[in-house]
Amino acid sequence: MPLVDAEMLALWERCRRRSSMERALLLLDGVRSDRAGAGELRPTGKVEWADRSLGQLNVALLRAYEQDFGPQLHCQARCPSCRQELEFELQVAELCPPSPPVAAPWSERIRFSAGELELSLRPLTPRDLLATAQVADPQLASILLAERLITALAWHGPEPAPELTGERGRLLPDLVEQVAAALARVDPLAEIALQLHCTDCDQPWQTLLSPADFLWQEIATRARRLLQQIHTLASAYGWSEADILSLGEARRQSYMECLTS
Repeated sequence: MPLVDAEMLALWERCRRRSSMERALLLLDGVRSDRAGAGELRPTGKVEWADRSLGQLNVALLRAYEQDFGPQLHCQARCPSCRQELEFELQVAELCPPSPPVAAPWSERIRFSAGELELSLRPLTPRDLLATAQVADPQLASILLAERLITALAWHGPEPAPELTGERGRLLPDLVEQVAAALARVDPLAEIALQLHCTDCDQPWQTLLSPADFLWQEIATRARRLLQQIHTLASAYGWSEADILSLGEARRQSYMECLTS
């Protein structure tokens, strides 16, 4: 069921000073989901979601948005060439797959001239991103993430395995790229990329869609509107915040109109 107004304000207060990933986990912790259809996930707590795949997290955030704010995402993007503002809408159903995103580990084989390297990989999770959030060097962060995802290595070939690590024993960039490509293929919703086209200058480009940002923006907008209503009605009538929230949206709006008529 959708969030009630008091829950919306409490969730906004908990999330407003958090990092993007921490906020995503708190949002799912605060949004109650009674949906149980095929491929849909129930948000059940911060600890559990921190260990789900990013694809699962994004699908749950999209379902939570749909539950509270409807099936359409109202999107804006700016053309990188002519700076024209592009507005468009997406349906949550278009972005969510018919089957659940990957959750289990899998094996990946990488071919070399002397044989094959078999990697046992697990999906990327929010906990992985939180663990590397303070790493300033993007290349090092990618290496550290790839190392976290590899649970086992096995070489299959008649000759010794090639060197897989470089300076300070870290994975070589080529292998990191292979891991990233495997992840994108197996868990495509870990990163939602939109292919856009500018109707003014004919420029194509790609941008990323963040379900957590969409959900947060709607919650923050509604929370600010609620706070403004509470301030105005409390100042005019001396009511408490709890009293004002208990009125419901329609009656609050009617009282607001009375103050300006």
